Amino acid sequence: MLVFDTNVLMDLHKGYLLSKADSLPYQLIVPDVIAVEIEDLTGGELNGAELPKLGFVINELPGKYMQEVETLRQLYVYPGTNDLFALVLARVMGVILMTKDRDLVNAANNEGIPCYGILWLLKEMERHGIVHPVVLAQGLVHMRAAVRKLPKEECEELIKRWERF
Repeated sequence: MLVFDTNVLMDLHKGYLLSKADSLPYQLIVPDVIAVEIEDLTGGELNGAELPKLGFVINELPGKYMQEVETLRQLYVYPGTNDLFALVLARVMGVILMTKDRDLVNAANNEGIPCYGILWLLKEMERHGIVHPVVLAQGLVHMRAAVRKLPKEECEELIKRWERF
């Protein structure tokens, strides 16, 4: 199971790969607050209510864990509150957090929650034969063109490798 933060969803959306994620051998989970937020961030391009049609499960963080979000909000200044919902949901479920937000990664590491980013997810799509490598390269090019913050060198290496197919 993978719990997604806003950034990784945006990356998949900008790379035109969001509809491919449901073929991965993982249950894809989005906190309800992020499903709402994503519509605002994409100017309505991506409707959070459409995520279940793309294979994502929208989960609400049980009320008894709201105090944990507030505690983390006091401890970690920079991850957004909605992304802290994703962190707590990943902890409660005992699953992987999908993020590339440096502050959220640091918080997850401090809290002992495993996390991976968009490049890991793209490599998983390749490893499982879900998306042709050339399409992955194109998706990564689109993400970078949309000014998604991605590690330049690793992206260039992946694009070069995937374009050879």
